Amino acid sequence: MMHRAWYLGLFLVLLSQVACAADVAAAASVPAAPALAVSGAVTAAAAAPSASAAALPASTPAPAVNSVVAGSVRIIQARAATPKVAVYLDIRSESGAAVSNIKADQLQADIGPYPAVPQSFQAFANTGEGIATIFLVDVSKSLKPDQFAQIRSALMQWTEKMSDKDRAAIVSFGETVKTVQDFTADKAALKAKIDELALTDVHTRLNEGLMRALDMGRRADADLPRRRVIVTLSDGIADAAGGSTLAETLARIQEEPVPIYAIGFAAASVSATDKDQGFKLLGTLAHASGGEFVAAGSKPLAQIYSALNGTIHEANLLLLECTACPGDGRAYPLRVKLQADQRVLTATSEVRLVPGAVTPTAAASEPAAAVAPATVAGLPLWLWAAGGAGVVAFLGFLLTRRKKSEPVSPPAPSPEPTPPQTVQKPIDTPATAMVIPRAGLPIQLTAVNGAHRGREWRTEVGAESMIGRAASCAVVIDDDSEVSSRNSVLSAEGGLLFVDDLGSTNGTAINGSPITGRRRVSDGDLILVGRTELRLTILKRL
Repeated sequence: MMHRAWYLGLFLVLLSQVACAADVAAAASVPAAPALAVSGAVTAAAAAPSASAAALPASTPAPAVNSVVAGSVRIIQARAATPKVAVYLDIRSESGAAVSNIKADQLQADIGPYPAVPQSFQAFANTGEGIATIFLVDVSKSLKPDQFAQIRSALMQWTEKMSDKDRAAIVSFGETVKTVQDFTADKAALKAKIDELALTDVHTRLNEGLMRALDMGRRADADLPRRRVIVTLSDGIADAAGGSTLAETLARIQEEPVPIYAIGFAAASVSATDKDQGFKLLGTLAHASGGEFVAAGSKPLAQIYSALNGTIHEANLLLLECTACPGDGRAYPLRVKLQADQRVLTATSEVRLVPGAVTPTAAASEPAAAVAPATVAGLPLWLWAAGGAGVVAFLGFLLTRRKKSEPVSPPAPSPEPTPPQTVQKPIDTPATAMVIPRAGLPIQLTAVNGAHRGREWRTEVGAESMIGRAASCAVVIDDDSEVSSRNSVLSAEGGLLFVDDLGSTNGTAINGSPITGRRRVSDGDLILVGRTELRLTILKRL
């Protein structure tokens, strides 16, 4: 008995030593701030404000806000990969100078009812990100040949300034709208297409051109920068019969803004009234989209394009984290507040909360650096681990000795064996014939424009789910005369979702690109049938 008491006392002493070491480790260790996993190409993210900075005593003077005080703030564009949200801001002083020396703790944000926490803030030029630019070019004969030559020259210079991470596309609009060049980083290919542009049409479909550019700006291609801009020059007069209306264009902008940078230019033959109305329309579109309008006046077009390029690159990037945001593919109001000197400046816009993919941590994507051996209370961690293992082994030794000293009870008598029972299987239902039907892939389609705007359809896509006007379709769009009876078909295969056009009259487009065969689609993509655009949301099965 005395031996057991001695053993138990020794065990308690060792256990107390391990506990003491653990207390010392807890008091001495300071956890490192976790790295911010950002969706997108951000290579120089500024650090988020520390908690200690927010806990300064009241007597401590606050750091200077800016060497140049901000006078205005405007949201250019916001793109979400929930819970991460990238917000591009244009911040100016009272004199119009760009302001970028803002700290993240001067900013607050909310997305609908959900608070969004600023993670970092920096000048866009320091992010290492690229820009996907859509050049929307008017090819109507309202311009003179020498003026159009200036536009081509300005676009050539813009292309030459592109970085390796930039992409550009060219869309022309006149009596028809054409995608002259899809997104590319190939400067030679872009210059060749710019050189081919010519004044060929009499009338213009400005709204349809903008709709095409907006759709391209929403594309989710993996190699496209997340920041998108549309650059156009026009007199703002859409004189072609039919086509999209101004109201439809504004509705598309409101749904998911892509900033439009518009240069207002009118020929001498345009009346003052038409010129004013056209420029007002361009200004409305640019303002609603988060872009900017500039009247050309008498300045050389190359100079105007160059200044506009500089304005675009003077933006700032605010990274937010919204852990409560649902990531349901819907558009939510975004509000950003900036504490500037004694004033609070506010900017508002819309952001679509598209769910984001899991971003690998730095440890998973970069080679591991050499790490010094961890210590606790000055001793290597392995020594404490060995001591802990010794305590456990010693406790096991005591329990074993106790079990050996206790009398062993005789085993209970075994029950009588139960004779095996034979279960007859029905002859017509052998085990190999049993099939468990697989449920389809649950999705939601939300109309973002058209007669059904705001309406939602939920279905489970299996072998085939039709979209069309026919009552037998899974998604019935009966108020759009441009939708065919059986317009498109959704199908699921191996957990992936596909869309195909069924030879419809007006075709099917994915993110603004018409499809000619089966096309894979992902969460957040836009499916256009007739004049109705549907936002795809892949639902989680409960």
